[in-house]
Amino acid sequence: MHGVKKRGDVAVVTVDPALSRGEQEELDALKELCTQLQNEGYAHIVLDMAGVDHAPSLVLGSIIVLQKRMNTRQGGLAILRPTDRLKRILEITKMDRIVRIYSDEDEAVQALVGRS
Repeated sequence: MHGVKKRGDVAVVTVDPALSRGEQEELDALKELCTQLQNEGYAHIVLDMAGVDHAPSLVLGSIIVLQKRMNTRQGGLAILRPTDRLKRILEITKMDRIVRIYSDEDEAVQALVGRS
């Protein structure tokens, strides 16, 4: 189950580690949650992926789509605390050039709010 912490107009989503398995149900739940947060007016989303060890291509593709949706609404997306393995995947796929990666929640929130 994904959790949410709301900080101003930034929603910090704790991503369920089950996403590592690439289960469609978990991916759909994350997409639905992010859409709901956008509809509630959250301009920025931080995905806390500390428990996610692997990201299948479906997950990576969904992150790119979410990033594009956030940009069209003048918002932003960041990834927080990826594991070393996940960070390496993001670097190999060059997704670290598309979505900013942070190790500190306050830094991620401040960076996104500063973009507004």
